[in-house]
Amino acid sequence: MRFIKAFLTGATGLFIFITLLSLLITANPRVSRTVIINSPAKEKVMEQVSNFANWKNWQPLFASDSAKVLFGKLDKGEDGMCDIEYNC
Repeated sequence: MRFIKAFLTGATGLFIFITLLSLLITANPRVSRTVIINSPAKEKVMEQVSNFANWKNWQPLFASDSAKVLFGKLDKGEDGMCDIEYNC
């Protein structure tokens, strides 16, 4: 009986711990990366970065045959959008 009580107490404690830990995990994770570009021409860099159509010049994913890139109505600026479908 002592072992059953210890097991139930441990299982309850583990359940509470996992439940509390899961409350700390966000539902919408965001991933960001930073790159330092040493270039005196800021406008030229911003033109390449802000327009998805220019990404094929420097982003390996856009040049890859294993991924299909679908551009939205706006492909540049803050409202620009593209969907990437992986063909595995």
